[in-house]
Amino acid sequence: ATLHDLFAAEHSYVDANLAGLYGVNLPAGDAPFSRVKLPSHRKGLVGQGGLLATLSHAEDTSVAHRGLLFSQALLCQPIAPPPAGAADQASLKLFNPNDLDATARQHFEFAQTNAPECTGCHQHFAWFGLGLENFDAIGAHRSETPSKRTIDTHVTVKDQDALDGTYASSIEVAGAIAAS
Repeated sequence: ATLHDLFAAEHSYVDANLAGLYGVNLPAGDAPFSRVKLPSHRKGLVGQGGLLATLSHAEDTSVAHRGLLFSQALLCQPIAPPPAGAADQASLKLFNPNDLDATARQHFEFAQTNAPECTGCHQHFAWFGLGLENFDAIGAHRSETPSKRTIDTHVTVKDQDALDGTYASSIEVAGAIAAS
């Protein structure tokens, strides 16, 4: 297969468990894994449940882990490690204590105001993680958070030359990378 297929494939191989997670019908037959057409919101490598789950916390997604994969592995952009003690202070500045049910994007917007020392780096990779928030911690598609807030997956890419622009989700960004 081509690099384009890796990022933009509209098919995958699923068993009964993955078919349920992906919301697709398993073809008749007794093959352990069958090729299926994926829903439009799930394409290529970044739409695979296993990858999405690996880049999540046990019970929730991780904008940082998902974003770092994209920036470092897919765009080859090095991101410096966080300064010592950053993780200990993060919960005090990155999550709005007045709105614990906020979406990941709302928390990120809160952090941009309250923790500029963090967002100076996070702004370079968090956009991709935010664009994958429509997949929960195990990679199931969703349009709302558990608290029934609508998830906004739009991504605005800046300073990436031909990729610059606004996309509906990170799945579209991956497709643009594949086409570039």
